[in-house]
Amino acid sequence: MTIEIVGVDESKKKQKTCVNCATILKYTPSDVVVLWEGHDYSGGTDEAKGFKCPRCGHNVITERW
Repeated sequence: MTIEIVGVDESKKKQKTCVNCATILKYTPSDVVVLWEGHDYSGGTDEAKGFKCPRCGHNVITERW
């Protein structure tokens, strides 16, 4: 079986603006990674997901808890 990539479903893409350089970025869920995880001062989980801005390298956060 050969799998062929024919494109990307544009309806699945999301948009986010980098707060550092104001670049508007489109991304898919597969681009999102865990940027950091740890524990806050009360012992709860502290985690952020997102990706690096390809223009300036700043972290673009898509989810945080």
